Amino acid sequence: MSTENIRSFFHKAKDNPELQQKIVEIHNAASLSAAGALATLSRQTGHPFSTEELLQAQAQSPLDDDALAGVAGGRISPLMFFAVPLENKPPTQ
Repeated sequence: MSTENIRSFFHKAKDNPELQQKIVEIHNAASLSAAGALATLSRQTGHPFSTEELLQAQAQSPLDDDALAGVAGGRISPLMFFAVPLENKPPTQ
């Protein structure tokens, strides 16, 4: 894999609204697909939630310091888009 090609691709995208739109569309499709897969897994593990519930929770969840640093520094983790803040205690039933 050529990291130079990756850099040049995203550099080109900075100045290309059409390419930016395609990237957003790919991200949105991947996010929806991943949310659906996570919802399926949640049902299989006895902690069911729907795709819509997960997407709503994500939309209401502020980015933590690590996620903000990643965005500011140009690093984006695929899991960042599905991060729901977790407390250090088990969920109440």
